[in-house]
Amino acid sequence: MNYIKQISYAIMVFMVVFVLDFIHTLFSIQHSGINFTMLGMRITTKMTNKLLENYFTLTPKTAICLFAFILIWLAIYYIINKKHA
Repeated sequence: MNYIKQISYAIMVFMVVFVLDFIHTLFSIQHSGINFTMLGMRITTKMTNKLLENYFTLTPKTAICLFAFILIWLAIYYIINKKHA
């Protein structure tokens, strides 16, 4: 039961970091093109004088980062619990 709780904590922390990474990348776009966040979101931007369009797509890198983050979180949790037991 504790591991399920830790997985939910890991997902919440990952989502906060993901949103912060997304906001940082979104506000640093200066021209039309394709940009990628560090955690794998693809942002396709089309800028004209009258229009600004953004398309957001998740890539396989996002899933890999999420699973890696959860595994690292659980490993740290296991090590901490093993020392306290």
